[in-house]
Amino acid sequence: MSESLGEDTNFLDIALNFKHTMKYFLHLKTGILFIVLNICSQTIFSQNADEQLLQQFKTIDVTSKDSLIGFDEFQTKSEAMVRGFFGKEYTIFTYRQKRSFINNKYNLNASNNNAFKPIGISNVLNAPCVNEDFEASPVTTCTVVGCYAPSNVTGWAVNLYKNNYGLCSTPNVTNAAAPEVWVRQTPIVDANFPGNIPNSPLGGTNVVQLNDNVATSGEITTMAQTFNVTSNNALFQYAYAACFNGTGHLCCDQPFLKINVYSCTGVVLSCPNVSVVASGPSCTMGTPGFSTNASGYLYQNWNVNSIDLTPYIGSCVTIQVQVGDCDGWAHFGYCYFDAKCSPLNVTLNNVSYPAGTPVVTVSACGVVTGTIGAPLGLDPYTWQGPPGSGITTNTNQVINVSMSGNYTLTMNPPGSCAPITKTISITFVPTPTPGFTTSNNCTNYTITNTGTSAPTTQSYTIIGPSAPPSFSTTAANSAILLPTAGSTYTIQQVMTNTAGCTATVQNVVTVPNPPNPAFTIPTATQCLTGNVFNFNAVTAVGVHSYSFNPVAGSPAIGNTSNYSGSFSAVGTYTVTHNVTIGGCSNFTTSVVVVNPMPSLTGTPINANCGNPNGSIVINNTSPAGQTASSFSLNGVAIGSQTATGLAAGTYTIGMTNNFGCTFFAPVVVANTPGITALATTFVNASCGNSNGSISLGIVTGGSPTYSYNINAGVYSVSPPLTGLAAGTYTIGVKDVNGCLFTKTVTIINTPPITALSFTTSPTACVGNTGIL
Repeated sequence: MSESLGEDTNFLDIALNFKHTMKYFLHLKTGILFIVLNICSQTIFSQNADEQLLQQFKTIDVTSKDSLIGFDEFQTKSEAMVRGFFGKEYTIFTYRQKRSFINNKYNLNASNNNAFKPIGISNVLNAPCVNEDFEASPVTTCTVVGCYAPSNVTGWAVNLYKNNYGLCSTPNVTNAAAPEVWVRQTPIVDANFPGNIPNSPLGGTNVVQLNDNVATSGEITTMAQTFNVTSNNALFQYAYAACFNGTGHLCCDQPFLKINVYSCTGVVLSCPNVSVVASGPSCTMGTPGFSTNASGYLYQNWNVNSIDLTPYIGSCVTIQVQVGDCDGWAHFGYCYFDAKCSPLNVTLNNVSYPAGTPVVTVSACGVVTGTIGAPLGLDPYTWQGPPGSGITTNTNQVINVSMSGNYTLTMNPPGSCAPITKTISITFVPTPTPGFTTSNNCTNYTITNTGTSAPTTQSYTIIGPSAPPSFSTTAANSAILLPTAGSTYTIQQVMTNTAGCTATVQNVVTVPNPPNPAFTIPTATQCLTGNVFNFNAVTAVGVHSYSFNPVAGSPAIGNTSNYSGSFSAVGTYTVTHNVTIGGCSNFTTSVVVVNPMPSLTGTPINANCGNPNGSIVINNTSPAGQTASSFSLNGVAIGSQTATGLAAGTYTIGMTNNFGCTFFAPVVVANTPGITALATTFVNASCGNSNGSISLGIVTGGSPTYSYNINAGVYSVSPPLTGLAAGTYTIGVKDVNGCLFTKTVTIINTPPITALSFTTSPTACVGNTGIL
């Protein structure tokens, strides 16, 4: 069976029971007549109601035609009047009550699987506060009704619900339509906000608009984000600018803004939670601060509040924002919303200090007075100072102090379970003294602290090309490398003492260009004998040094820009030239080669007989690995290893090896002279006999041993030089070297007397003697 939950227009039925409704109406300022007239107009108003919005309530399928038996029509209507549901709202409220009655009567609630749960609790765990300020979202270009952009709200999960039970209940019917969400850029021109909507007090230019200003939609737009709570995001600040149409309902039925906090498991926390509704005739405990615009709508421009999440550090929470129309579906409510995640900090002289713990220790550095500020949006505030401080029950967000001690801050923001209490322990201490100097060797710098010494900490930040990383130290000296020559670097020093007081100073240094260490070596390869290497620096100024490796066989270290040195051993040597100008050093290297000398001897073959027939054989006595490439005699190249045709004398022989090195050595070629004079003594033959003889004597030259011949006879040591007849003889004399000398000797023979007249006795023949 099916029956319609149609509109009840029986005015008589209502009138007959009027006396029972008085107890619900006496508090209404409009009076009994206003109520009765509105009841009388119910039929006309409801006939013009939006049928599409009411469709879900008009037909209810049940199994019995008496499905509404037991439904208290009069009680429902009375409650509607008390709660301020008139016209279409009255009809919707009645339909809703009948729907609820039948659901309960036939246990239909068990089939409702649309029970509200906050979006994003179990499956969307963001990094802390992703796009909570909407600055990462593109601005929605279309803002007319029906043109929504929920996908723009990066990091937030959004949804849309029908408002069936009001602020004080949980919505349980999800709409198929897109959530009414726009990302708007401030400032915003909105006629419902005199003076329009300026930039959010939390900073930035993007905010989100939830819900629209359509009075007949009866919707709730929700937005939720889940994140881990850390000390860096334990203060969730939010700002809203809300506009509500209508204040005739009870607080729970009016348009609203609601912020809930859920645990990691999706359980709504009893606090902190915030509900924002405008005060009205039936809602005297609404949120203060609303004004009425020219259209009669209530509005409140930017209002900042905060939620303390420090109890949930180490866990996760879901922040859920709901903006809803009234649950009678005839009054709109919409809101501009912005949020910001920050550390929960207090400030002292505009310096922030984390306040995530009950006791916060701060230092007033270098001053005798201080200004302490509580976190924004956690008001109302109450300050209590130590005796003599003059701070007693101070309700300002910011207080001025001049005494060290403990100051107690109590904050009781909307929606908090209990006051938030922090003790700020303040100490007035002097600031450290900053200061440092720098010295360098080219790009290697030493920072010397001239400020307050340890335990004060120095923190250095270097700005410049390829600068070293920042570091902290308590040492007096710190070494750093500023790698780019010719560049400028800014070195900033932050001094922090044990009380946390800081002071800063910075210096600018320009790294010098290193000097040019280049040098030339006119002859880089030389032979060992007579080597002299010249090293000539390109840059003449500065302090120079030339060093050699290996040291053995090298000359001493040179300390002039141009240096000459000789090597005493064969080898390849690395020459390092270092030059320092203005504390900046640079070096370069080169190589010299000292080649080995050849070794040789000469074997002379003497000349003889006074002829140029001597020779010299050149012998290569060099170590293994050397070969002869050329030979010379008296500096003139010869084509072979043997020099011939040499007269007696001293010769200089030379040999050049395969390394190009030449060695010279003297060699003496002797020449035994021939016999240059031969003394002969001869005895002529006489009387015609062969009794002549020749005696020989060597006058010059020759050697002590000779051999002779006569008339080209056989040479012998003792040739027959006697018994010679008169005649001419050629005597040959040869010394041991084979040198030959000849001389002709003539022997005469006095003939005998062939006729002689003697008067006396005969006379003997006397031989003739002579020297030639």
